[in-house]
Amino acid sequence: MVPGIELGDEFTHSNTSFVSAHRRCRRVEKDLMIQFSRNPSDIILRKQLVNIRIMGHLLKVGPTDKAKTHISTTINSEATDEVFIARGAFYDKFFIRTFRKAKGPTPQASNHHSRPSYQQTLAEVHQQLQRYPSNHQEAKKSALARDNYRCVLSSTTDKMSFFKYGELQAQLPEGMVPRTTQCAHIFPESMSVGIDNPIKRDCAANAWTIIEHFGFTNVLEELQGEKIHRLENILTLEYDLRDHFDDLTLWLEPTDIDNHYKVGTTKERYIFELLKVPHFIDFTSTRSDFPLPSKEYLCIHAACCRVAHMSGAAEYLNFVEDDDPFKSKIRSYDPVGSDFGDVLAARLYDVSEVRLAA
Repeated sequence: MVPGIELGDEFTHSNTSFVSAHRRCRRVEKDLMIQFSRNPSDIILRKQLVNIRIMGHLLKVGPTDKAKTHISTTINSEATDEVFIARGAFYDKFFIRTFRKAKGPTPQASNHHSRPSYQQTLAEVHQQLQRYPSNHQEAKKSALARDNYRCVLSSTTDKMSFFKYGELQAQLPEGMVPRTTQCAHIFPESMSVGIDNPIKRDCAANAWTIIEHFGFTNVLEELQGEKIHRLENILTLEYDLRDHFDDLTLWLEPTDIDNHYKVGTTKERYIFELLKVPHFIDFTSTRSDFPLPSKEYLCIHAACCRVAHMSGAAEYLNFVEDDDPFKSKIRSYDPVGSDFGDVLAARLYDVSEVRLAA
C-alpha cells in the first residue's frame, strides 16, 4: 500500500518559491509512485515516498510561515533528488521521531492512607510547588494541582487523588470512573534531560535546530535542562490519552480564542465516542500564577502529528518498530520475502539516508 496522502497537483501560493518547491516534491513523488507500483514490496521505495511527503506536507501545514519558508528554501536548494529525498529522512528522525512516543518515567503518586482536607492540602501544595518543577515527579504534582486533579481532556478524576481526598469522592459526577492520570510532556524530556551521551546530545541539538528554523527562537531557552518540566510544557492526561498523545495520534490545535483548542485525532471513534472527549476543550488553572500549557508548544506538536500521518511516516514507524513476537516479521514463513528482512533493510536505509542529508 502506498503510504500517506498523495501531495496532489493542486497547490497555489503567492510566493513563487513555495510553488516551485511543491512542483519539485510532486515531480519526485510521481517518479517514486511509478517505481513503487512496479515493486510494492520495496521497503526502500516506500521510505523514500514517506520522505518526500514529509517535505511536501510540511510545506502545506508547517506550524508557522517561517517554517514553510524554511522548508521551501531547503527543497529548492538541494542539488540532487537523492539528497532532497534524504533531507526528508532528516526531518523524520529529528522532528517527527523526536515527538513520537516519549518514554520518560512516570512515577506513581504516593499512596498515603490518611485523608487530609482536600482544600487544606491544595493550599499546602500551592505553597510548595515551583513554577518550574525540577523533575518528573514535581511536574506531575504541579500539573495535577493546576488541573484540579483531573485529566484536561476527559475531565476524568485522577484515581490516586480520588482515594486520597474525600472531597473529590463527594464531587465525582454520576457515572464517572476515576482513572490513572499521567504527566504528559508536550516537548519530550529526552530533548533536554539525560543527554550527556554524545549521540543523544547530537540528536537533541538537531531537533532544537529544526525548531529554531521553524521560527521558535526562544523555545530552547525556555525548556533547557530541568525547565523541560515547566508547567507550560505539561498536561495531565489519563493513561490511554497520554499514550495516544505521545504516539502522535492525538493533538490539540490552537484556535483564535485563548486557551481554547480543537482536539485532533486519527482515532476519532475511540477518542470522541468511547472516551467521550469533546471536540473542543478549554484550559483553566486553579490559580492565576500556575501557567497553562503553551499555545506555541501545542502548535508545534500538532503540526508534527499531522505531518506524521499525512506523509505515512507514522504508519512506516509502526511497521519497523512493531516488536510483537507473534507477528510475521519475526516468525516469517517466507525467508526470501520476509518482513524481518524488510525491517532490517529499512533500519539500515534509515541510517544511510540520514548520513547523506547531514
